[in-house]
Amino acid sequence: LVFSHRYLLMIALLMLVYNFVNTNGEYILGRTLETTAKQMVAAGRTAGMNPADFQKEFIGNYYAGFFKWVNAITAIVQLFLVSRIINFGSETAIAVELLSLPAWTEEFHAEFCETMQWPHARLMVSGTPSDVEVRVDPDQLRQIVWNLCDNALKHAAQGDLGQSIEIRYGRMSPSTRPFLEVADRGPGVASEHMERIFEPFYSGGRGTGLGLFLARELAQANGATLLYEPRGGGGSVFRLVFADTRRWES
Repeated sequence: LVFSHRYLLMIALLMLVYNFVNTNGEYILGRTLETTAKQMVAAGRTAGMNPADFQKEFIGNYYAGFFKWVNAITAIVQLFLVSRIINFGSETAIAVELLSLPAWTEEFHAEFCETMQWPHARLMVSGTPSDVEVRVDPDQLRQIVWNLCDNALKHAAQGDLGQSIEIRYGRMSPSTRPFLEVADRGPGVASEHMERIFEPFYSGGRGTGLGLFLARELAQANGATLLYEPRGGGGSVFRLVFADTRRWES
């Protein structure tokens, strides 16, 4: 699921149109219909109805028709994008390498903080043991973890100087499978959204709804699993669980 510039541009343009319609379409339409309805009332073209009732019915009828088409077009665009993402991802070769998870995490920590101008002390790294290794495409792992850290920064830590993001790695118990997780102390994910946060275009009112979907697709392409769980005491944990390289070797 590493996209060429052509696919990234196509997705960006389609999402720009999609977000513009969702964000601005209702406002623009409402102002236009309100002006038109007032002009019709001033001209006496109310079909014998009370002016207030006429405006309400006139605007309501056009709203219903407009959003019927918007919803249909949106569904088509969404289906197209998801199909292209999945199909293109299945055709893309994955450059799997054996990585030291502690070393990779330290490099990622330095790059993310420098790029995002984020204080190093507010992106904490911890984990044991020091010899955890994973087989994964390093570029795709970077995309996954960057997305998770960026989400945590935007929705949990950016507006509160006392909040930090944590990257933790280690081995699961009792399976001993390697994991890497991003944890925060933000508001977390509402219970009604938990089952759907990895669905394409389901954002719970934040963002485009593609980031977590793409992150999970990338994880699965690398034989890993991306999970969410509420953090004890408040917040979120997004955990990437890898296949155990020691089992591969055996």
